Amino acid sequence: MKNRFLPRACALAAFLALFAAGHAGAAYPERPIRLIVGFAPGGNSDTYARQMAQDLTERLGQTVVVENKPGAGGMVAARDVANSPPDGYTLLWANSGNLSTAPAVMGDQLSYRVPEDFTFLTMVFQNPHGLFVAGNSPLRSLKELYSFPPNKLTYASTGFGGASHIGMEAVKRLSKLEILHVPYRSAGPAITDMLGGRVDMLYTSIPAFHEQVKSGQLRLLAITGPERNPAFAEVPTFREQGVDAQIMQWFGVVAPAGLPPEVEALLSKSLVASLSGTQLKALIEREGGTVNTMTGEAFQRYVVEDIGRYRDAVGPELLKEIQGK
Repeated sequence: MKNRFLPRACALAAFLALFAAGHAGAAYPERPIRLIVGFAPGGNSDTYARQMAQDLTERLGQTVVVENKPGAGGMVAARDVANSPPDGYTLLWANSGNLSTAPAVMGDQLSYRVPEDFTFLTMVFQNPHGLFVAGNSPLRSLKELYSFPPNKLTYASTGFGGASHIGMEAVKRLSKLEILHVPYRSAGPAITDMLGGRVDMLYTSIPAFHEQVKSGQLRLLAITGPERNPAFAEVPTFREQGVDAQIMQWFGVVAPAGLPPEVEALLSKSLVASLSGTQLKALIEREGGTVNTMTGEAFQRYVVEDIGRYRDAVGPELLKEIQGK
C-alpha cells in the first residue's frame, strides 16, 4: 500500500520544489544590493552613483548601498565585480575609464575582460571632454594655439594613460598641434597649477568644473561631441573648429556576466525609469551631461566600439610608452 503512493509523493515534492524555486526567483531583490564605485567618496562620480542608488532603492523596494572601492582608476572595482556571483546583488557603477580606456591600453594585462566578464544593464549618461584654460588666459580659441612654436604650450591631464591623457593626444593628432603633456594624479592640483600659470591648459571631463566655468574662473576653448552642449551653448565644439574629436566620457551600470535574464530585465527597466524626470537627470543635464539609456546589447556594442576609439587615439608608440610605465 505504501509503495502505491510513492510516485504521487515524488511528483508532489517535485512540484513544490519548482513552485518554491519560481517564487524564490520572483522575490528578487530579497536583500540589499551593492553598487560598487571605483572612486573615493565625494567626487562627481560618487555623487551621481549615490543619487542613482537612492532612486533604485525607491523603485526596487530594497536598499541599494554604494560601496567605494578606489584604486587603479576604477580597475579594482571592475575586477571585484567581474569576480562576484551573477545574482544581481553586486553591481558596478561603470565608466569609460575602467571599461573602455583600461581595456584599450592594458589589453591582456588587464585582470578582467571586456565585454566577456560583464552583463551590460544600462548606460546612464555621457559627458563631453573639454579643453580648459584659466579665466585670465589670453587663449580664446583652438586657432590661436597654432601661433605658438611646437611644444611651447603645455597641457595637464588627470593621469598618465587615462582618458584625459589619451583624449588630448587624439586632439593633438587630429589637429597636428604639438603641446607638451604634464600628467597629474587628479584634476584638483592640475587646476591649481593652471590658475598659477605653471601649466597652460587642462583637458578633462567638464561637469566637475561647471561652476568655475560659469563664474569665469575657468574658460573652455572647445568641447567634444557632435554639437554644442546646451549647458555651455557659448562654447564651440572641436568639430566646429576643424578637429573631429568625438570621444565622450560615459557612465553606466553593469553586473557580472551570467546574470539571470529576469533579473537583468528588472534592473534595466528600473534604471531607465530612474532617469525619467528625476533629480539625477536634472543634475546631469545642469552640469553638461546627456542622459543616454541604451541597454543590453546596444550598450555592450557601444562599449566595444569605444574601446576601438581609444585604441585608435592612443596609437602604437604611445601605447608602448604607457605599458612600459
